[in-house]
Amino acid sequence: MLYDIFFSGELLPGAGPAEVKTRLQSLFKLSDEVARRLFSGQTLALKRGLDPTRAERLRWIFQEAGAVVWLVEQAPLSREDQGGLAEQSPVPHLDVAPPGSACWSLTPADDPLPLEPDPAHPLPVVDISGLRLITTSDWSLADCDRLPRPARVPDISHLRILEPEEHP
Repeated sequence: MLYDIFFSGELLPGAGPAEVKTRLQSLFKLSDEVARRLFSGQTLALKRGLDPTRAERLRWIFQEAGAVVWLVEQAPLSREDQGGLAEQSPVPHLDVAPPGSACWSLTPADDPLPLEPDPAHPLPVVDISGLRLITTSDWSLADCDRLPRPARVPDISHLRILEPEEHP
């Protein structure tokens, strides 16, 4: 299944427009003109024909910058459409947009995805070492409880008990 990604300038709660615009310009090395178009208030098709992994990654990048984008699943192609597109381009380009939106694309659908993040801003590393997969169906939410951390026992080997002093 392929997806189109759309943006209309909507921001996450608490995100400032200037800050989000600056972040997106920095991440994608956008010119001032392209950034102005992104925040014009019109619904724009940023990229079309993305596989689910790339579409979700791009959605996540915009969300981390403070912008709200949405993914629209492309309609399945008929056999006739698939044959014609296979000769033209490996990535189908469909004119599917949310109702009432204007379609404007930053790049043609058959170009490689130019909206890759700048290597100077790497994606965060998430530690999943504490996760485990339960493969049986006989589990409950109690199986997901975190185990308590073991109590730290202080080192008292250097201490000694004094003999009681005799008082006159």
